[in-house]
Amino acid sequence: MISNRLLIVLLVLCALFACSEKKPSFNSGKNVVKFDATTSIGGAKGEVPAFVDTSICNIALDVSIEKEYGDIMGDSINKKYGYETFYFSNADTSEYLKLEFHPGGTKNVFGRFVITNFDPRPPGRKLYFSNCSTFATESDVKLGISPDELLKKKGTSYKKIIDKDIVIYSYFFSVDVRSLFYQRYRYPVYSAIYKFKYNRLIEFEFGFEYP
Repeated sequence: MISNRLLIVLLVLCALFACSEKKPSFNSGKNVVKFDATTSIGGAKGEVPAFVDTSICNIALDVSIEKEYGDIMGDSINKKYGYETFYFSNADTSEYLKLEFHPGGTKNVFGRFVITNFDPRPPGRKLYFSNCSTFATESDVKLGISPDELLKKKGTSYKKIIDKDIVIYSYFFSVDVRSLFYQRYRYPVYSAIYKFKYNRLIEFEFGFEYP
């Protein structure tokens, strides 16, 4: 028969073993995972470079915009022609945002954004209006900033192309398929491209490349 002292020791050991085996929660409160260089899952670092942006104004990559802007893919003309690009302007129509839908994706969910100061619509395409005064990312990248301002935010891991008076900075991120970032978005390649003229950002795009 097990003595009371031995029984207490066994219970303590069991409790310690259970605590050591407990896995961290990634779903609520202070344990929400942030996609940074300290994140790991399954032995693989979920490293995400500083240049990665996932939203513009109140629109996020791979998140439905239906609550904010309605079922734009269900509009009769869009549904009829199967359009995969949609166009927004800011409040005073001085900036434009093109949303790119990836085939096979979820309705009203978009995988890539293009921001410019000229109207990029083909003839006859509908323009939707945003309530944003300017199209800025969560890292505050927006039209009109200088190359120095961009590089302070995004770092120097870029490819640079100069074409006459146009300077282009491109960033590419091959996503580790074992990472939490890949588990969230399910795309293997992210890229961001910034086009400058006379030291001012005139157009930029970011998001996932369609496989």
